[in-house]
Amino acid sequence: MTSKLDNMDRAILLHLADNARLPAKTLAGLVGLSRAALSARIEKLERAGHIAGYTLKRPRSAGQIGAVIFVTGSTPRCEAVAKLLRPIEAVRRCISLSGPVDMIVELETTDPDEIPRIRDLIAAQDNIVNVTLAMRLKEYLSRT
Repeated sequence: MTSKLDNMDRAILLHLADNARLPAKTLAGLVGLSRAALSARIEKLERAGHIAGYTLKRPRSAGQIGAVIFVTGSTPRCEAVAKLLRPIEAVRRCISLSGPVDMIVELETTDPDEIPRIRDLIAAQDNIVNVTLAMRLKEYLSRT
């Protein structure tokens, strides 16, 4: 993200963060721009990397179970673990970290038996020193 944001850019991003589905006409009115000027601003924000991708967010279904696995290795193995987990639908994110934990793996599934299977799969990999599983209890904030 190389470009600097001005107040108008920040206002656009703030409104989109609150409701990414705002019609262009509505968003333009909220920030005081014409639709053409808004479109040019959005294109600039996309090129600069402030707006990246348009994704489908799957709603959580009833009975959805969430968990986080904290992975520590004797040597960094995050890419190998992520590649191993990529085909598993329950794996939502693999994030490498600095510090005492090397990676966080976020899971969501309706099958409670799948979570320990994934944990065991990670633990069985070479150079994995510690794998800690934490079940999600309640989500207080989500901005994804």
